[in-house]
Amino acid sequence: MEQAKETERIVTKLDGISADVRDTARAVDKLREEIAQHSDRITKVEQSAKSAHHRIDEIIKLHNRCCGIGQQYREEGDNV
Repeated sequence: MEQAKETERIVTKLDGISADVRDTARAVDKLREEIAQHSDRITKVEQSAKSAHHRIDEIIKLHNRCCGIGQQYREEGDNV
């Protein structure tokens, strides 16, 4: 009788552990999806920033050429 109680107690604990493992696996899967989404968003932001820098560089070139100032705002071609 004592062994049956001990076995039942062990089975109950294993069921709890199994449920925890399933919950953890679901949480990890969700995190993976979120990380993939963040990766896509970061890539888009990086592309947008690169495009903005090119536009800013073009504006600086136009400013330097059109305004005829002696000292340029920033050297053309500098990648800041």
